[in-house]
Amino acid sequence: MDIRQLQAFAAVMSTGSITAAGQALGRSQPTITRLIQELEARLGYALFVRQGPKVLPTEQGFQIYDDVMNALHSVKNVEQKAAAIAGETLEPLRISATSALMCGLVPQALAKMTTCKERTSIRSASPEQVVRDVISGAAHVGLSSLPLDHSGVKVHWIGSAPCVVAIPKNSPLASKNTLNEGDLLPYTPITMANPYRLRQRLRQALPEVFQKTGLIETNSSVNALCAVKAGLGVAVLEPLSCQGLAIEGVTVRPLEVTIPFHFGAITLQGRQNTSAVEAFIHLLQLQALLIAGFQLHKVSQYREILHEQHVDACSEKVVEQ
Repeated sequence: MDIRQLQAFAAVMSTGSITAAGQALGRSQPTITRLIQELEARLGYALFVRQGPKVLPTEQGFQIYDDVMNALHSVKNVEQKAAAIAGETLEPLRISATSALMCGLVPQALAKMTTCKERTSIRSASPEQVVRDVISGAAHVGLSSLPLDHSGVKVHWIGSAPCVVAIPKNSPLASKNTLNEGDLLPYTPITMANPYRLRQRLRQALPEVFQKTGLIETNSSVNALCAVKAGLGVAVLEPLSCQGLAIEGVTVRPLEVTIPFHFGAITLQGRQNTSAVEAFIHLLQLQALLIAGFQLHKVSQYREILHEQHVDACSEKVVEQ
């Protein structure tokens, strides 16, 4: 496929019109139309249907969009790497992290970097996408919750911190120093939609709260904090997003029961990391040590930690540092 066709497709998907896509790419409307038509002919199906001056992506268009964006991102990484090898520029430090860790750990660690801060790319993604970014080379460093078990990655360190409760500032619960399950029962729980990570442990530790029929699900702790601010309920979350954002109108309290949130830093197995990558990984660990209740675990304890979380471990071996 011609990369110009993929760029045209991505621009139309993003802007919603042929005209706006042409303006974004600095190309004429007929050129964008031709590139889209050539791509559709190559694929054998339509990517858009016209609705007046706008275009509506087809189901097939939605299905390939993420892969097209990943391909374009990979091409950009190759260009940057090639320029760095030629000595023209410095290769950016590329970081992929979940939204919670992006809020509560990545910027703070970057602020302590003495070099390369001006050449940095940071991307928030789902835990699964973080691993994919590292394996594909889209990211030099990945930061995500456990499990991180994959034969293609190297786990540098694993840490844990106890979950906390985010409540509206004007809630009667704000007068209490710590909260228990009974305190949360009258309120609507706001929880993560992914059933295989934090939500699983919340249901085990606070069954009466998180097995209620009425609850609010979200894919981001940032969304959960905004819902709490609006008075929609209470959220039991990892402490990093709460600490990193400090949203006005939201109060955070510890739980009487300890629910550990485990996370770690990964790179591509077998890749020689630059000094900037190694320095950043170390700074992430130092920043994590500042989190209340943080514990650093040996990578060799990975299986034991997964067992404690009641998560089935995969067969691949995690490579120790």
